[in-house]
Amino acid sequence: MAPSYGGSFCEYALVDMEGIVRIPETETKEPIMSLAEAAAIPAAVWPAYIALFDKLRIEAGHSIFIDNGASGIGAAAVQLAHSCGVVVIAACDTKDTEFVKSLGAQAVLNSQLGDKLIDTVLHLTNGCGVDGFLSVSDRTDAETFSDVVRFGGALCLTNSLIVSQSSTLFTRQLSVHYVFLDGLYEHPVSLDQLSYVGAQVLDLWKRKAFAMHVTEVPLEEGAKSLDAVMQGEPPQGDTVLKMTS
Repeated sequence: MAPSYGGSFCEYALVDMEGIVRIPETETKEPIMSLAEAAAIPAAVWPAYIALFDKLRIEAGHSIFIDNGASGIGAAAVQLAHSCGVVVIAACDTKDTEFVKSLGAQAVLNSQLGDKLIDTVLHLTNGCGVDGFLSVSDRTDAETFSDVVRFGGALCLTNSLIVSQSSTLFTRQLSVHYVFLDGLYEHPVSLDQLSYVGAQVLDLWKRKAFAMHVTEVPLEEGAKSLDAVMQGEPPQGDTVLKMTS
């Protein structure tokens, strides 16, 4: 693992044991989940868990807007929030609408609507706005989209930064949070907490609070898969490269 440079493609990697969780086994010593699922969970579900429960502090009856419910982190967040009784509004490409609905989103919006999404979210919340906004997209307009959040609400970003251009966040008293898995892995204090997060997520998986949606891609097709992501055409959920000996 090379946290500073976004990881690597290799058969083996050295990691700090504080940042890993053992895959539970059945009585016959078989793993209870596939290796592909186990590979995807830390990258997708751990950030979603931290964003929802540590940063945004969601609870039953709250509402949340997730700007890409079909991505790895977004799909995990939709399911986790729904399992807790949170009202989920999510955006995605129109081809992914039914997929995101199946995850538990009460309302699924066309992500191509741009700023019109703000008016739609406000309409769905009777003009009040949602309690939390989870941005999992690489976007430059996160501050503009803070208008979907109620007064005193919170935003959490996993893939972009807010460079404030106005006093909106201040005057509306919005809390801004970030979740960056590489940063958590690199810091000794947060590294110790990753195994706890992993254990909590594993317990939620056992209780069927979420399911993984993984596309396995042969290593030799990895470049093609990355190109699809860069072109805005990623598969639903998570992509895992598979090595065969």
